[in-house]
Amino acid sequence: MQKLKDDFTKAGGEWRDTRVGDLFEIRPTKNYGLTNQRLFETKGNTPVVVNSSLNNGIGGYVNLEPTEKRNTVTFSDTTTSDSIFYQPNDFIGYSHVQGMFPFRKWSKLSLLYFVISFRAATRGKFDYGNKFNRDRAKEVIVTIPYKKQGVAFSYMEAYISELEAAYVSELEAAYVSELEAYLKASGLDNYELSNDEQAAVKLVSENKIKWSKYKYNQLFKIEPIKLKLTKENLDTGGKIPVYSSISGNNGIMGYTKTSATYRINEETSFYVVFGDHTRSFNIASADFCVMDNVKVLKPLQNYTLKQLLFIISSWKKGIVDKGYSRHWSIAKDLKIQLPTKNGEIDFDFITTLVVAIQKLVIKDVVLYAEMKIAATKEVIGQN
Repeated sequence: MQKLKDDFTKAGGEWRDTRVGDLFEIRPTKNYGLTNQRLFETKGNTPVVVNSSLNNGIGGYVNLEPTEKRNTVTFSDTTTSDSIFYQPNDFIGYSHVQGMFPFRKWSKLSLLYFVISFRAATRGKFDYGNKFNRDRAKEVIVTIPYKKQGVAFSYMEAYISELEAAYVSELEAAYVSELEAYLKASGLDNYELSNDEQAAVKLVSENKIKWSKYKYNQLFKIEPIKLKLTKENLDTGGKIPVYSSISGNNGIMGYTKTSATYRINEETSFYVVFGDHTRSFNIASADFCVMDNVKVLKPLQNYTLKQLLFIISSWKKGIVDKGYSRHWSIAKDLKIQLPTKNGEIDFDFITTLVVAIQKLVIKDVVLYAEMKIAATKEVIGQN
């Protein structure tokens, strides 16, 4: 960007303060004169530009013929200068929406440059008491590049092209970073399903899994509450997580300086903390303490995180909110359905299926991000 500016200056280019009224005719946009109910009663593809500082000023899309041509700048004279927008498509005008029509032909990119300059020149200068009307808009001074005696359209177009390219690069870099973060958090290095994972998903979709029911005490044992913290004796400010029966934040009420009462070791990699009030299951993977209204469940086997997530998901499906605080009375009697093989829980299948589900979720995120980038490129004309 700096090189572009330097080259422009060396070639005799300069920036001049220019009155907006010398560049554009400003007049009210043509509208149908309908009430909002009548105007928006049909759904279509024609945008209606209204008095809004959001969504490019578009209030909706209707099945009516446009009243104004594309490649125009609009703003509302009832709000602030935040309503200045470039309109890339033919549109329908609206009461108090002003149209800015250049005296000579400007391209999309040069008009986008003007919008940036116009917004900068008007920012903070108008409000609902000092309205941004067309007479005031004409007198605004914008800084525009010139070369010799004419407006330097080629510079403005090159500037916006570089700006858009930089934005797409940032968007793509953020997408790659997010993808790597998702994969790392899931312990994966890619999101493509292996043959075994595809087979697992197919077996589930075709309902060909053998399921067996288990009670919680076949999978967990309830640990006695060794130290029940309360708001009165909670020594905050430490690093030991304190679990409680709350929604959100993975059940963690806060952090304490008190010594942990439940410890993670080689025998037990995870505990499950059940919140009686909220029907919540949270997995503790570090030494922790608890407050009241929780049950601490120690796995009878040292399940992996993926296996534990599957077991909990199966268990919590049947816990209905009864509107009172003792949901454990429901949870303890529920049967947990798990896939079995040769009379035993098929933990290998569970692990494979959970990985497959994680990859499918990540793939959806990837596809969404790629669609977002493609749509951005289409909007700014990089395709």
